Amino acid sequence: MFAGVIGADWSWSQGDEAMARGILAASRPGARTLAVAGNLHTPTSPIELGVPMGARLAEQRPGVREIQISYGAGSFWNLEPRHFARREDPQGQVRLHEHDGELILDLPLATEAVVPQRPRP
Repeated sequence: MFAGVIGADWSWSQGDEAMARGILAASRPGARTLAVAGNLHTPTSPIELGVPMGARLAEQRPGVREIQISYGAGSFWNLEPRHFARREDPQGQVRLHEHDGELILDLPLATEAVVPQRPRP
């Protein structure tokens, strides 16, 4: 878990910066580290919402690559519990591949992340 405690009044960018700090603190420079997060958190440059975790990591660790997740079935959190609209075979294979120069992770079944500061139902 790398999210740590995020203030309720923080912006989206501040939350992602906190996630990046957690990853950087837990991995030494030069170490190969895989951080798995939702697609809005992994871009290595700013997006419409602000500065994502991936961009913060790329500032500190040159060579960081974004991996987009192609989600199948399952659930996720975005202000409330939600489910993916697509219903692919949840028994399918997890697969990392390259498409048009981008890394893609096929994830047949996703589960909602556990975030310590978020109240549980």
